[in-house]
Amino acid sequence: IELILCVFGLVMGSFLNVVIYRLPRGGSLLLPPSHCPSCGYRLRASDLIPVLSYSLLRGRCRSCKAAISPRYPIVELLTAVLTLGWWYKYGIS
Repeated sequence: IELILCVFGLVMGSFLNVVIYRLPRGGSLLLPPSHCPSCGYRLRASDLIPVLSYSLLRGRCRSCKAAISPRYPIVELLTAVLTLGWWYKYGIS
């Protein structure tokens, strides 16, 4: 169950990154699809795997090689840790 919760936390953290980036700028959470803020490159599904994609791409855009903020994997990992902590403290209730 811990692995499932960890993956859930990573995915929720990825969604939180979208919210953190787009809402203050008045953007939509749905459109346009995820893209590089520097060059506009539309991210592939393989570019959207929480933490792993960031690591494999060494924190850079696949297309323009612009640096990607480390905030993204930090938020994803923090959300996963908090999800597991919540589970250990409160269980399924």
